[in-house]
Amino acid sequence: MTTLRTATGLAIAPDGTTREFDFTPGDALAAFQQHVGGFIEPVDLSDQITLYADEEGLLKYRGPAFLNRAAINLIIRSYGESTPIMGPVIAVGGLNRDGDNIGLTREQITYLTRTVAEATGQVR
Repeated sequence: MTTLRTATGLAIAPDGTTREFDFTPGDALAAFQQHVGGFIEPVDLSDQITLYADEEGLLKYRGPAFLNRAAINLIIRSYGESTPIMGPVIAVGGLNRDGDNIGLTREQITYLTRTVAEATGQVR
């Protein structure tokens, strides 16, 4: 019998609030969709970190309160530019050999949390 291990991701709300969540690699689609509120669209920040946003976020979420400045900041750090990201996003680890996302390391969570706080003016 194979034991399914859980992995950790980071949910990032438009207001910059972050929250860790658990998921099971290989069986994560429903959990990812629940966290972003719809169909997921990946944005690889690196080989080790993937953001998922709602692929229909621009259509569903209206107004500056839904603009996810933290996600935009993370994408700009990786690519130098970004399109608007509306609504919540999640960050998870890169892909394993089976093509499934893995969890974030503690160091990655610390980096993401710090970067989100800087982007939203919540640095302590």
